[in-house]
Amino acid sequence: MTEPAHSLDYLIEDLMELDSYLAKRMFGCKAVYLHGLMILVMADSEAPWRGLLFPVDFADHESLLTEFDCLQKHPILKKWLHLSCDSENFEVNAQQLIRAIKRADPRFGITPKERAKTKNKKKKSK
Repeated sequence: MTEPAHSLDYLIEDLMELDSYLAKRMFGCKAVYLHGLMILVMADSEAPWRGLLFPVDFADHESLLTEFDCLQKHPILKKWLHLSCDSENFEVNAQQLIRAIKRADPRFGITPKERAKTKNKKKKSK
């Protein structure tokens, strides 16, 4: 399977070189994984689905929002933090956040939930 291309790929070139790097399509976005953790979702649709979404635990919100004042709580995915493409200094701030992820800042990333496996059970005719 080939990796999904995305308009924001240029921001994560350093992450793409890491051995544990994996990317998957997710709801029209690109989800990025490192060491089995979902660490970033890149979205390029209409607001609020335009920019970088950071899946993080609620316990880490305060420290991340204090350190990275460019981040905001996502208006729909309340557990995630967001850097809008429309924000001032988007690229500079995005690079700063990507560097923190590359340094393996433990506040970034969540363990993805296992997808439920569905089986198509056909009823036997009598």
